[in-house]
Amino acid sequence: MYEQANVQSLTALRQLRAALIQFSEAASLILEEANSDVQHTRTWLQGDAMRFWKKQAFLCQEEYVRAKVALSGRLAFERSVQGVPSSCVDERKALKRAQARLEYAQNKLAAVKRWLPLLDKAQQEYRGRTQGLNTALTVDLPRAWARLDKMSESLDAYVALAPPEWSQPPQTARDGDALPSVLRPTSDPEEPQKPKESKEDGEPS
Repeated sequence: MYEQANVQSLTALRQLRAALIQFSEAASLILEEANSDVQHTRTWLQGDAMRFWKKQAFLCQEEYVRAKVALSGRLAFERSVQGVPSSCVDERKALKRAQARLEYAQNKLAAVKRWLPLLDKAQQEYRGRTQGLNTALTVDLPRAWARLDKMSESLDAYVALAPPEWSQPPQTARDGDALPSVLRPTSDPEEPQKPKESKEDGEPS
């Protein structure tokens, strides 16, 4: 048994196809931008961020060593000259600042190293969750609008085969006019009808 299609408007089919294409282009652009952002972030972490904090940790380490040597030298000098070590306030403050900067740089470097595997894991989860949408955009939607194209072509061909009178609007009565009716008698209603002649009894037919 053939199925009947209730198609109200060919224009609606074409509008639906255009809407699907517009959605596909917008969603593909968003996914592409998201993938690009993730890749740029990973490249930055593995490249510029890693190099920067490695260098900062190295420089802060050197600064800390110099401050520590300065404090030790000051303590030794004061002990040799005065016999007792002085408080060495400036040297101790410099060492404390150098130690704080070293710890900050080392923490940043450790964070970059920790973020890389976390980002890789998040990227894998993101790809898994968007796989269905990618499949819809690359496979399902192209098939959908291809079917819509075939439907539109078939319906256009069907409409082209319709009789000319199908495309004409039905005639309507104007004011004061009456459409002919199959129930109306063909003879003039004012003209009396002649009675039929009856046959006499016994007259051969």
